[in-house]
Amino acid sequence: MNTKPKILVVDDKVENLIVLETVLKQLDVEFIRALSGQEALEIITQDQNFAIALIDVQMPDMDGFETVRKMRSLNKTKNLPVIFISAIYSENYYKLKGIQAGAVDFIAKPIVPDILIGKVKIFLDIHNQKIQLQEEISNRIKIESKLKKTVEQMKQLAIEAQVASKTKSEFLANMSHEIRTPMNGIIGLTALMLDTGLTDEQREFSEMIRNSADSLLVILNDILDFSKIEAGKLELEKIDFDLRDMLENLSDILAMKVYKKGLEFSCLIEPDVPSMLKGDSGRLRQILTNLIGNAIKFTAKGEIALHVSLDKEYENYAIIHFSVTDTGIGIPRNKIERLFKSFSQVDTSTTRKYGGTGLGLTISKQLVELMQGQIGVRSVPGKGSTFWFTIKMKKQSVDKVAIVDENDIVQLLQNCRILVVDHNATNRHVLKSILSSWECKSDVVPDAGRAIEKMSSAAKNNEPFNIAILDKHLPDMDGEALGEKILKDEYLAETKIILMTSIANRNEKKRLEENGFKSYLTKPIKQSQLYNCLMTLIGQKQMGVSASQGDKTPGRISDSKLGTVKILLVEDNVINQKVALKMLEKMGCTTDAALNGKEAIKLLEKNDYSLVLMDVQMPEMDGFEATKIIRSHKSNVKNHKIPIIAMTAHAMKGDRERCMNIGMDDYVPKPIKPVELATALNRWIGGKNFKNKLTKEKKNRVRAELFNIDEFLERIGGDKKFCQELIDLFLVELPRMLKSLRDGLEKEDAELVHRMAHTIKGAAGNICAPKLENATRQLEINSKKGDLNEGFELLEKIQKEFQDLKEVLKEPEYMMELCVK
Repeated sequence: MNTKPKILVVDDKVENLIVLETVLKQLDVEFIRALSGQEALEIITQDQNFAIALIDVQMPDMDGFETVRKMRSLNKTKNLPVIFISAIYSENYYKLKGIQAGAVDFIAKPIVPDILIGKVKIFLDIHNQKIQLQEEISNRIKIESKLKKTVEQMKQLAIEAQVASKTKSEFLANMSHEIRTPMNGIIGLTALMLDTGLTDEQREFSEMIRNSADSLLVILNDILDFSKIEAGKLELEKIDFDLRDMLENLSDILAMKVYKKGLEFSCLIEPDVPSMLKGDSGRLRQILTNLIGNAIKFTAKGEIALHVSLDKEYENYAIIHFSVTDTGIGIPRNKIERLFKSFSQVDTSTTRKYGGTGLGLTISKQLVELMQGQIGVRSVPGKGSTFWFTIKMKKQSVDKVAIVDENDIVQLLQNCRILVVDHNATNRHVLKSILSSWECKSDVVPDAGRAIEKMSSAAKNNEPFNIAILDKHLPDMDGEALGEKILKDEYLAETKIILMTSIANRNEKKRLEENGFKSYLTKPIKQSQLYNCLMTLIGQKQMGVSASQGDKTPGRISDSKLGTVKILLVEDNVINQKVALKMLEKMGCTTDAALNGKEAIKLLEKNDYSLVLMDVQMPEMDGFEATKIIRSHKSNVKNHKIPIIAMTAHAMKGDRERCMNIGMDDYVPKPIKPVELATALNRWIGGKNFKNKLTKEKKNRVRAELFNIDEFLERIGGDKKFCQELIDLFLVELPRMLKSLRDGLEKEDAELVHRMAHTIKGAAGNICAPKLENATRQLEINSKKGDLNEGFELLEKIQKEFQDLKEVLKEPEYMMELCVK
């Protein structure tokens, strides 16, 4: 296609046309000739796009002026540049007439080539720019049209993707019922199997099954939570709760995992944080469990700290800031943005080494956003990370909050001088903050040496410390040894000693009291626990529960109440029915079973029951329909107000609310766990506490893990007298060995520690004490490598196992069994 610009040359003499073309040939254009005005008009009516027209004035029939006037009357050529060329009409009058006719210029003959070329070039440039502009406009129109079409396609795809996402999410959530039903059977039957007499190998395999099922359940819950959020079917509850109680209970649960890894754990709730809130405490626990769980997973040594502070407070609500800080592996800056993406971890090796679905942080982020908050992370590779988030929580109305007069607390404690001795800076900060909020006169020191100096100086200045809170593990002296040293000093002996330990070992309480310790606290320190402890020591009434309430063991039922509870279990799955029946039997309940709602209604018409456990999805009549009939006064059931607890594997939006709205009283998710079931029963059957009764068989199994009588007797040929002699010798010798082991740790003598650990392990193995033997094995392995970092923690574990073993060996009924074997 010829893309050269076109010039229309109009003259009645051919020789003039040739002259013009010769002058302009260097411009690389295409010339279109016309020998008259009429011919020129005919040419331009065709599909021709001209850059300029060069027209002679004097022509027969139609001169140049008339030709141009007619061209200007046509839309196609009304803007076509025209230059008149004439040798006759050179006066200004004719030039003006030409301009008025519509020309842009007038050149007189003879033609000066450079002038003509220069003027024509100007209009050629304008024409080229016009063509380019038209092309750009055309291209833009095409692009916009295409873009509009693409946007429409994307909108349609987005709608289809949203529909597909919701369909997928609903499918995943609905599938939870099918998945959780067999899971309920696996977990429930495994728990029941572990309560029976098993060989060591069978018990190992059974525990593997239970752990695998629990892990699978965690993954399933992550996927279901994600799918519910994605489908827009997750709603937050709005219930009253005590933030401090929730955090302290959560800390107790997670602290065991922390201390198992030899890490320090602390929880600091700033004094100005409101406690009595309204919101979804369960989802808040889920976020914190995920963040602290990750911190535990990725931290090999050091500490994990939970810090809760007030960001902003308004009349009806508060914005609360939570942070979880660890001393773990840290996260590279270029990987942080991936953390909160679905199914994403820092790298694939993380999944292989540490496990997980990669959904935890995504779910946490979405839950935080549902709570109108933000989440983020600060991290330094190799040094650790701080994950933080804020949430907006409504405050409970004043009339619902039991106000504690803080002035009373201050008056009781402001004159109390307290010394805190802890090697961990975070723990010192936590305790100092709590004590300062009560206006106590407190000091903190990191080791025993400085504690003695501080206490001695205070005593000399007649300002002795009333109470000393000692960590059990100090760098220069064991906390117990420091306490004993203080109590033996006549100037310091009046100070009351509290021992802090990361492992709650109630068997040692009596020994500590005998050695002069007034109390002990388990880490992480809880504000209420510390307050009650201090109030006890200064002779004041404790805050909160009474002693009788505090001594209750949750879940125990007295023999006088056995058989007084009759429950109707409605469950169509035979395996799940057997699991639930066995759990209820162990709780001391009498239970009838129905396979569906119809059978349940018939039984409720004939019999009196204390409570109904109702599955939701059943054939013939589901749990919802059965509940409607039970609540209807038109039905013939004996008790329309009987408590009904839903048992369901459903995980979709509104399931819990539907259960409540239909008339059910409570909700227990599948797979059903004995503790959760017992808790639900306790809520609805007043005055009766449930717990699996410890059978004689189970007691013997627990004892065998500490001391295997049968194996020991077999090893020594059944000589019972020799057996008793060995036990007596063992009980005399082992404390000496433990003392030498502690000496080795205090002196950082790895060789001595290894030798004593090896000796203790061998002695435990010889008398068939497997738990003590296993507890000592890890210290033996570590010390052989010269690693004593976890030495004191492992020693504490060894001492605990020895104490438990002594309790078993001193049980009269157990030793009577030894005599008759």
